[in-house]
Amino acid sequence: MKLWLITLCALFTLTGCYDDSSETFQGYIENDLTYISSTVSGRLDSLPVDRGDKIEKGKLLFALEAEPQSDDVLNAQANMEAAFSNVMDLEKGARPETLDQIKAQIQQAKASLNYNQKEYLRRKELLATENIQVDMFDQATRDVETSEALIAQYEASLKESKLPARIDQINAQKAALQAAKASLNKAVWTLAQKSISAPQSGIVFDTYYNLGEEVPANTPVVSLLIPSNTTAITFVPETYLSQLALGNTVTMSCDNCDQGMTGEITFISPTAEYTPPVIYSRENRSKLVYRVEISVGEQLESSLHPGQPIDVTL
Repeated sequence: MKLWLITLCALFTLTGCYDDSSETFQGYIENDLTYISSTVSGRLDSLPVDRGDKIEKGKLLFALEAEPQSDDVLNAQANMEAAFSNVMDLEKGARPETLDQIKAQIQQAKASLNYNQKEYLRRKELLATENIQVDMFDQATRDVETSEALIAQYEASLKESKLPARIDQINAQKAALQAAKASLNKAVWTLAQKSISAPQSGIVFDTYYNLGEEVPANTPVVSLLIPSNTTAITFVPETYLSQLALGNTVTMSCDNCDQGMTGEITFISPTAEYTPPVIYSRENRSKLVYRVEISVGEQLESSLHPGQPIDVTL
């Protein structure tokens, strides 16, 4: 955004003040201000800069209240840690306590099998001497088979418990972990928007809010005058337009400025400026002027000021 008031005043002044008999034209210095805002809203808690301060790149310009974005960061971090723990739990298998319980069941089943095998042998001998009925021997046989099957069942359960969860469950929980990480990154980025630093070195041109005031999102709080955005502006008559080209070097001068200042043409307007009424005819073409922008070079950026009058010589 430009210093429109300065531009407008200079435009009406300059369009009637050039001399067709000279290749020197009046102009002025312009600087596109850099307006600094936050993408989130909040109460202005800190404003460590003031109008006219020289600041370096990275210096804190202003800070808004941290809440509720700081709480969002804590919540997102807790969710990510919980998702990470779930992934680790699924990949490790059952807890040691669960494994110990299954092992105890196996030991108990083996003890029962040992007893049932002894009872089976005893009843087998009694059956041979016809001292017991056949159904009692059959019951002992079934008890041995039941104990053996129970041991096999417990051993299979122990093996399964040592394995991680199914791959589909693990992948689903990993996806949840990635989503939690993304939410945390977003919360951290949003919180960072509450503290805004200078993108480049420059001068604080103005501030627009006081401490304690509510600042809407994307509303400038500070404007910076950055030397590298300094440009010389002049208006050249239509009769000289054919002599201009982008990249041409011109000479500039101003009151109490160093002699021999030069700049490079960076923009030539395709649209004419004029003071109405004007008729587009051969006789009136000399009243048409075209905006020309000139870079001033790094050595002059800090010594020239917005609105300062200059003379530009082709």
